[in-house]
Amino acid sequence: MTVFFKTLRNHWKKTTAGLCLLTWGGHWLYGKHCDNLLRRAACQEAQHYQDDSRWEPTLSRTPGS
Repeated sequence: MTVFFKTLRNHWKKTTAGLCLLTWGGHWLYGKHCDNLLRRAACQEAQHYQDDSRWEPTLSRTPGS
């Protein structure tokens, strides 16, 4: 364990860069996860409207035109 901390102390610039990269990567992955949850909720809401038999789409064009 002492060797590990000694290595971190001797290579503090690389350790700092790695920590920053890991932090940024974690934040990026969390953003992807939140986007996935948002898209899933939107798809489930759209599925609800698709399954609802009372919902009728309206057409802006009149037949025969």
